[in-house]
Amino acid sequence: MQHYIESLRRDGNRLATIIELGPLDTHVPSCAGWQLRDLAHHMGYIHRWARLSAATAARPDESQIDAPPPLGPDEPAELAEWLRTGVEALITTLAVLAPEAPTWHPFTVARVAAVWPRRQAHELAVHRWDAEHAVGAETPFDAALAADFVREYFEVIVTRVAGRDGRTPPTGTVRISFTGTGTGNGDSFVVRVDGTGVSVVADDAQIVDAELSGPAAELVLALWNRAPISTMPDNDLARAWLSFGGN
Repeated sequence: MQHYIESLRRDGNRLATIIELGPLDTHVPSCAGWQLRDLAHHMGYIHRWARLSAATAARPDESQIDAPPPLGPDEPAELAEWLRTGVEALITTLAVLAPEAPTWHPFTVARVAAVWPRRQAHELAVHRWDAEHAVGAETPFDAALAADFVREYFEVIVTRVAGRDGRTPPTGTVRISFTGTGTGNGDSFVVRVDGTGVSVVADDAQIVDAELSGPAAELVLALWNRAPISTMPDNDLARAWLSFGGN
């Protein structure tokens, strides 16, 4: 739990600093059609929406979400402060929740509070990268957080976007292997997609249909269609996963 909280605070500060410096009409290449202003509005809204979900264990009442500051000469500073206020309120709520406490969320996993710190840390990490990439100042992902982010992609995000957007996950088994050190989550796991759905299982040296490997941070960006993987796999199934996409 604590490493998610620390990541939220760190990346929240990084994103707010970029927004404060602007300019807010800077195009965000990794988020089609968005400017930095749109990215800030999205994240500030998501932090408030997630906090309400976690705090009330119910679908959020969106009328309780305060609007971002209006256009004007003070907008960059006010928008940065709106972001900081939102992420700190989220952190305050998440920090006192028992992991097994009931909650509401839209994902196809157990509705327990442990989902929220993980999901929000990863959501903010990728959008912090989006903002940094837009201004040419990317900072690296924490290796352990990135490895967990890759695993969560298959455990949570794949079924979410499949159901929401009508995408079909690639059928078969693929071994996900991390290269480098410091992942903190083991070196590999296996993703299986069949008629029963998507499952993530321990890698017990089973025979698989495909392999997808690389540094954890690189796999995050590749799976979320942020940046190409440095070594493209030669297997159709692995390449299909790289084109499946995230949120």
